[in-house]
Amino acid sequence: MGHEVALDEKISKLIGDIYDGPRNPDAWKRVLNGLLDHTGSRFILVSAVDLKRREYSTTYFHGADDGRFLDGVREYEADLYRADPMLAFAARRPDAGFTTMATAIAATGLDPVDHPYLRWTADVLGTGSGVVRYTGPADGLSLGISVHPSSTQHAHAPADIRLFLMLFEHVERSMRLAARPPDFDHASEARLLIDGRGMVRRMSDGAAMLLAQGDGLRVENGRLHAVRSSDTGRLGKMIAAASQALSHGTTGGALALPRPSGRRDWLVLASPLPRTYEPFATFAPAVMVRIVDPETGAPPGAAERWTTLFGLTATEARLLETLLTDHGDLRAAAERLGMRYSTARVHIRHIFDKTGARGQAALMRLLQRIEG
Repeated sequence: MGHEVALDEKISKLIGDIYDGPRNPDAWKRVLNGLLDHTGSRFILVSAVDLKRREYSTTYFHGADDGRFLDGVREYEADLYRADPMLAFAARRPDAGFTTMATAIAATGLDPVDHPYLRWTADVLGTGSGVVRYTGPADGLSLGISVHPSSTQHAHAPADIRLFLMLFEHVERSMRLAARPPDFDHASEARLLIDGRGMVRRMSDGAAMLLAQGDGLRVENGRLHAVRSSDTGRLGKMIAAASQALSHGTTGGALALPRPSGRRDWLVLASPLPRTYEPFATFAPAVMVRIVDPETGAPPGAAERWTTLFGLTATEARLLETLLTDHGDLRAAAERLGMRYSTARVHIRHIFDKTGARGQAALMRLLQRIEG
């Protein structure tokens, strides 16, 4: 879907903020403020939603902040979202990608002039209309952004809608880049990517072959299961701890799980992946799970794990290992590796870019949490 819009300096800067937004809360706030200003909207709703179940994973209102409006937000999030015609339209047509409030109400066959939901939004939220753009479902979830003019404005101007649609295309690309998982299409090692809900998002060829053995591990209803329910519970707790590592200070871990064949136990390791913040984090994998067969190979070392998680080069991974040994002293690490300090500084900047860390202290904390 292409939308021709003339780009002035402010719009160009806004697009730059869109691509910086998933890892920079200040930039994302500028994006939301820019959408409000450039479309003349009263408020914006950003959501991650399961269109099949018509349930929100996350919702975030930005804009109006008077008491009546905030009361309405709480009502909406508690139950009234179920009556939202735009949500109902998107659930019926998940691949349409766009609708207006008027189109969504018309699709219900009800009178848009006296629609009860529209009366409620006008009275409580102070808006009489809206447009929503949403992505096609990815792993059951869709990102949606709707902009809503004030009730006195009635509707957005066509130029404002064209601008909103163009900017959303950039938001969608930015989200996909932020949620891009590590590349292990050809990995023989058994690895699975798990999202924040505990659902398996992707697995390597090695993992698919291992699970096909039916020897004590399986994926059922999208989740990793062991033979015994107690072991499945332990596995779920370990994955949840890894998922919360970067926000709650918990860690991942390792479990030995029995195999009905009588062969040596599987070794299952869970490590947190670098994450963005909501709503983007909802669409990104949160945990890397590795399954190791002790009879065929040892678990990967730290440098190999970091290379997989962050896409580091071998030199960058060695520098990180040495940094941890030298307690974050970059000059000492460079000397130990026979590397110029200026070269080490170039490598560390690349590492910051790949991990999303904003300095050596943040980088050390990230690695220590990942390694537990």
